[in-house]
Amino acid sequence: MLADLAFAAGLMVAAGWMALWVIELSRAAQVRFLPRWTWALLCMFCIPAGAIAYLIAGRAWGHHHSHRPGY
Repeated sequence: MLADLAFAAGLMVAAGWMALWVIELSRAAQVRFLPRWTWALLCMFCIPAGAIAYLIAGRAWGHHHSHRPGY
Protein backbone atom coordinates (compact mmCIF):
# COMPACT_ATOMS: atom_id res chain seq x y z
CA MET A 1 0.00 0.00 0.00
CA LEU A 2 2.73 2.47 0.96
CA ALA A 3 4.81 1.49 -2.07
CA ASP A 4 1.83 2.15 -4.36
CA LEU A 5 1.33 5.56 -2.79
CA ALA A 6 5.01 6.43 -3.24
CA PHE A 7 4.88 5.27 -6.86
CA ALA A 8 1.79 7.39 -7.52
CA ALA A 9 3.45 10.41 -5.92
CA GLY A 10 6.53 9.88 -8.08
CA LEU A 11 4.39 9.74 -11.21
CA MET A 12 2.67 12.99 -10.21
CA VAL A 13 6.02 14.71 -9.68
CA ALA A 14 7.27 13.46 -13.06
CA ALA A 15 4.09 14.64 -14.80
CA GLY A 16 4.38 18.05 -13.16
CA TRP A 17 8.04 18.33 -14.18
CA MET A 18 7.16 17.43 -17.77
CA ALA A 19 4.33 19.99 -17.80
CA LEU A 20 6.76 22.65 -16.55
CA TRP A 21 9.26 22.21 -19.37
CA VAL A 22 6.56 21.78 -22.05
CA ILE A 23 4.95 25.07 -21.06
CA GLU A 24 8.29 26.82 -20.64
CA LEU A 25 9.62 25.57 -23.98
CA SER A 26 6.44 26.38 -25.89
CA ARG A 27 6.19 29.91 -24.49
CA ALA A 28 9.86 30.81 -24.91
CA ALA A 29 10.46 33.54 -27.48
CA GLN A 30 13.86 32.03 -28.25
CA VAL A 31 16.03 29.14 -27.10
CA ARG A 32 19.81 28.88 -26.99
CA PHE A 33 22.38 26.41 -28.36
CA LEU A 34 19.96 23.89 -29.96
CA PRO A 35 16.78 24.09 -32.06
CA ARG A 36 13.51 24.00 -30.11
CA TRP A 37 12.59 20.53 -31.41
CA THR A 38 15.94 19.15 -30.25
CA TRP A 39 15.37 20.53 -26.75
CA ALA A 40 11.90 18.95 -26.76
CA LEU A 41 13.31 15.52 -27.69
CA LEU A 42 16.12 15.84 -25.16
CA CYS A 43 13.68 16.75 -22.40
CA MET A 44 11.30 13.96 -23.36
CA PHE A 45 13.85 11.15 -23.47
CA CYS A 46 16.26 12.22 -20.72
CA ILE A 47 13.97 12.76 -17.75
CA PRO A 48 14.86 14.83 -15.64
CA ALA A 49 18.35 15.60 -16.97
CA GLY A 50 17.08 16.98 -20.30
CA ALA A 51 14.71 19.45 -18.66
CA ILE A 52 17.38 20.54 -16.19
CA ALA A 53 19.81 21.06 -19.08
CA TYR A 54 17.20 23.12 -20.94
CA LEU A 55 16.42 25.30 -17.94
CA ILE A 56 20.13 25.90 -17.26
CA ALA A 57 21.59 26.15 -20.78
CA GLY A 58 18.78 26.38 -23.32
CA ARG A 59 16.48 28.95 -21.82
CA ALA A 60 17.14 32.57 -22.72
CA TRP A 61 16.57 34.05 -19.26
CA GLY A 62 16.24 37.67 -20.30
CA HIS A 63 13.50 37.07 -22.88
CA HIS A 64 11.61 34.00 -21.75
CA HIS A 65 8.10 34.97 -22.89
CA SER A 66 7.03 35.83 -26.37
CA HIS A 67 5.19 39.00 -27.22
CA ARG A 68 2.35 37.24 -28.99
CA PRO A 69 -1.18 38.46 -28.19
CA GLY A 70 -2.82 36.40 -25.50
CA TYR A 71 0.39 35.33 -23.78
